[in-house]
Amino acid sequence: MKEGKDAWNQNEYWLSLTGSPPRPCIASLRLRGLAKYLPEFGWDPVILTPVLPGEPNQRFQVVQTPFPGSVLTRLKKSLHLSPDKPLSEQPGIPLANREGKLTRRIWTFVRALITYPDEYKDWYHYGVETGHNLLREKQFDALLSSSGCLWQNKLCHDMAC
Repeated sequence: MKEGKDAWNQNEYWLSLTGSPPRPCIASLRLRGLAKYLPEFGWDPVILTPVLPGEPNQRFQVVQTPFPGSVLTRLKKSLHLSPDKPLSEQPGIPLANREGKLTRRIWTFVRALITYPDEYKDWYHYGVETGHNLLREKQFDALLSSSGCLWQNKLCHDMAC
């Protein structure tokens, strides 16, 4: 980290938007708002994120990595179910099973078990690999994770080590 008078001049700032799109969340929206104003204070934001559904904001550098899809999406595909619809709306599942309390409880338990700590945990390896490459290319003065989820903060930590 730079010290003294030049500490606030032309630093590079790393924003790890691990909770960002493909499914936007409040953390990614807040950090995009922060990144918007960082250049006014001499910071050059670089955002690491899974592949975005649209074009990234051109005001700052956005580095997109592959995203294998959420754990639930991949599970539904392997069961030949529609990945975009909840279990209760799947046409191949009998109505009695879809609406039953026991089925709903079992699915909730299975979902919590396979997605722990969250649905996007499989992005970790892509994020760390790309982050290490970026850290070799540039000197970053700050790393920031956008999520309270443990593995996403671990991603930021592992890139720094």
